[in-house]
Amino acid sequence: APEQALGTHAVGPPADVFALGLVCYEMLTGRLPHADAPDPVEALRRRLLGPAAPLGGRAPGLGAEAGRLVDRLLARAM
Repeated sequence: APEQALGTHAVGPPADVFALGLVCYEMLTGRLPHADAPDPVEALRRRLLGPAAPLGGRAPGLGAEAGRLVDRLLARAM
């Protein structure tokens, strides 16, 4: 989770929610939200600072409610 990687917040339930969001995202799309980053450093920067690519764009056949749920799980809790 971003707060865990940055070391700025105590790790707690929000980190678990974020991890669940990552698992759901990968299960539904076959890839992680920032898998299109050109290198590992950029992927980490995107994970820490930017929002995940909306699930609806990567899994267009998925219902809108499921996409919104996963997007909320991946929202930054910092």
